[in-house]
Amino acid sequence: MAAFEPELQKEFTEPDVVTCLFHDKRQQILSVLISEEMTVYDLKTALKMNPGVVKRHIDLLLDRGLIKQTRTDQNKMGMTLKYYRAVAIKYIVHLEWKTP
Repeated sequence: MAAFEPELQKEFTEPDVVTCLFHDKRQQILSVLISEEMTVYDLKTALKMNPGVVKRHIDLLLDRGLIKQTRTDQNKMGMTLKYYRAVAIKYIVHLEWKTP
């Protein structure tokens, strides 16, 4: 199976996705996941964050379509590891205000 490669760029216009992108911890997670796939544990270690905080942000990023789960694996103790990767290398935010 070929490794998941993110799109070069992806445009977002939905307000809930846009606000999700402007959170500094989620930006840190995305910046790492743009270059490589990682587990929650890998992200916790790389970003020096609490794993519960990382998981909460991962769930939100998944829900908004900004990242995807790329594969699962099992460690030596039989625990399932989920790997995540950003869906794009570049995120474009497009906002429009409608005039009354």
